[in-house]
Amino acid sequence: MTDEANSDDGEKRDEGDWGDVVWAAAGLFAGGSLSQKYAESLGYTAHENLPTGPVVFVVILLLGPMVIAGFISMQLRGEVKRGKSNWATYWSTTVAVLLAALAFVGITGVDDIFALFG
Repeated sequence: MTDEANSDDGEKRDEGDWGDVVWAAAGLFAGGSLSQKYAESLGYTAHENLPTGPVVFVVILLLGPMVIAGFISMQLRGEVKRGKSNWATYWSTTVAVLLAALAFVGITGVDDIFALFG
């Protein structure tokens, strides 16, 4: 079993490249949800400025899940490249973990993602 597939022009490509994008996007959505909920719990609305202390924590909440998701993606991709797993398992694990993580932070549908930006 190979860990790379041939592209149309005959070059090898790594199927995990899109995995990083998927993990980063899901991490950003989870972080956005956490940041928004934290700011609302402090009593701030979208039109008010936060003091410096809470802003630092909001940024950590926003970017932290994306960084953690990136580490998970690298670990799973490494398992595939070492031959301990395959790409089907990589993508199955990716979908399962990300859906559970998004549900945990309250994102259960596309409308919840749009609510983050609206």
